Amino acid sequence: MSSASRESRVILALEAIQKNPNLSLRAAAKIYNVTVNTIRNRRDGKPTRDDTTPNSRRLTDSEEEAIV
Repeated sequence: MSSASRESRVILALEAIQKNPNLSLRAAAKIYNVTVNTIRNRRDGKPTRDDTTPNSRRLTDSEEEAIV
């Protein structure tokens, strides 16, 4: 399954939780077929792995721009 469709399901689950405060994280996760931890992390503001800088990166953005 593509990450774009997974990300859209996470967003839909978060919106459903906001609209219906009685909807639990587990119920939303089951309805939208995503993990509870993913919904919890996004709700708490943790970025996706695609949005973070990998640990193996050796140069900072400024160093990389200086070389180019």
